[in-house]
Amino acid sequence: MTRWAGSSSLGPLAALAASFFLSAVFFVAIAAAIPLRDHTVPIILWCLFCLAVLIAAARRLGPLYGVPMAIAAGLAFDSFYIPPTRAFGSRDWQNFLVAAMYLGLGVLVGALAEMARRRAEVSESGRSKLAEEQSALRRVATLVARGSSQPRSSPP
Repeated sequence: MTRWAGSSSLGPLAALAASFFLSAVFFVAIAAAIPLRDHTVPIILWCLFCLAVLIAAARRLGPLYGVPMAIAAGLAFDSFYIPPTRAFGSRDWQNFLVAAMYLGLGVLVGALAEMARRRAEVSESGRSKLAEEQSALRRVATLVARGSSQPRSSPP
């Protein structure tokens, strides 16, 4: 069973669920600054702070968490700060469904990117091992070639 980056103690399904939950929390955290919507400078600072959090999470936790968080950030800023804004009330259940679909697709893309990253790591380590073996064989072949080109003396 493969382990996901940033989740050494979690199984694959738990890591996917944690990724979805973290991106949903990030979506809600971005929405927390809605009262500042009419003030440009605080919103730009909030955006830069969220970008820093997103970059730190993506670097530390990998694409499984970074991709859904990036989608959550884009969706939140588009929904709450860029006109026309969307309402997320009890009558607007479709907006919740759309947000959940975006986050789910983000988790799927993040999981695929994480698997590709893991395969690349395995491939690179295999390539390094193969290069070391080829180098060792080249050294042995060179020694054998040097030893066979010397004239053999006949035993007395």
